[in-house]
Amino acid sequence: MGRRIMRFIVTLLLMLVGVGGIVIGEDYILTSADGTAGIPLPYVGYFLVVFCLVGFLGVNIYIGGPLDKHNDSPEEKMLPSISAEQRIESKKSGKQ
Repeated sequence: MGRRIMRFIVTLLLMLVGVGGIVIGEDYILTSADGTAGIPLPYVGYFLVVFCLVGFLGVNIYIGGPLDKHNDSPEEKMLPSISAEQRIESKKSGKQ
């Protein structure tokens, strides 16, 4: 499985967790270690959904991590509309 597909799956799972937090989390609060302050779970869900939408729009949300776009091999960075045969033919003919 390529890194591009893995990024898509992980982002989709994060979005599903965010939607779950929005739907189920009405009565739940994420509290700090001492229990004095907290964030309502739907707010965390909204953050995750917006974060994932930004990722789907092309922003590199995995900077510095194992799924960072900058770590992709050149083959994974190629546009999916160009087939391998077309790339080979363009190299043989000298076109870039």
